[in-house]
Amino acid sequence: MKVKNIKIFSAILLVFIFNLIAPNMKVNASKNDDKYDLTISYGIDGKYKAQKYMPVTVQINNLEKDFNGEIELRIVSDYAGGYNSYSKEVYAKVGESVSVTIPVKFLDGNNSGTLCLVENDKVLYEKKFHVSSGRVSEGNALTGLLTDDATALGYLGDITYFDSSYSNVGRMNCVNIDESYLSENGLNIDVLDLIVINNYNMANLNEDHYSSLNNWVNEGGTLIIGTGANESKTITNINKNFLNISSEGTIERNVAITNENLNLILSQITLEGATVTNNSYGNKLVY
Repeated sequence: MKVKNIKIFSAILLVFIFNLIAPNMKVNASKNDDKYDLTISYGIDGKYKAQKYMPVTVQINNLEKDFNGEIELRIVSDYAGGYNSYSKEVYAKVGESVSVTIPVKFLDGNNSGTLCLVENDKVLYEKKFHVSSGRVSEGNALTGLLTDDATALGYLGDITYFDSSYSNVGRMNCVNIDESYLSENGLNIDVLDLIVINNYNMANLNEDHYSSLNNWVNEGGTLIIGTGANESKTITNINKNFLNISSEGTIERNVAITNENLNLILSQITLEGATVTNNSYGNKLVY
């Protein structure tokens, strides 16, 4: 597999690498009000970036009869009066609640769409929805955290940096993700600038997950993988077809980080074709 913009950290992630709750919109049908009860949420933890695909999740609650059709999201297109259609097939039994996530892209300046329930080519339900908040500015890095210990990475949200592209000080806007986001060929995570995998068992990922990550990276996303004390969860379990990396074990070393000397547990990494981009006292920190 061809993989680009992947960074490997030989230690547990520290400060040297460069919170809105998901908005829920309760929607009820204008007709047949008693048959359809829906909730829509968008983005990752309610955050998104303009002109990027973002996941929109539709939950249908307490159906009065079986439904076998499609959930369709219609988003305004470049053509006057036209729209782009995004849909998924759904089967739900009476009384059942189902949840479906569909990645969609809004045009810049447009934040409205239409939700339709379609069965046998007939629209049973139609309702407009509105993306009202949660947009992350282009100068900030929307960062997904795939980890078993999000608290340990809390400091990332305090990091700021100068973004020369926008001539301002940017920051990392962090959101928690799980493997369920790694689907739809990477479109659900298209909204993310970076993904940090740290202290996470990569044995949980299957071929579809790796394919989504690979597509996302090849489209310009940056993947950061932490190792060190948690290398048994990352390096040991990573799919070697995705990244052919190995370690000869860990060592404890004193390294200089942001004008401080710290004792870190470092992985002794072997990574074919890799270039060391950060080191301290001869210790390889970032590949």
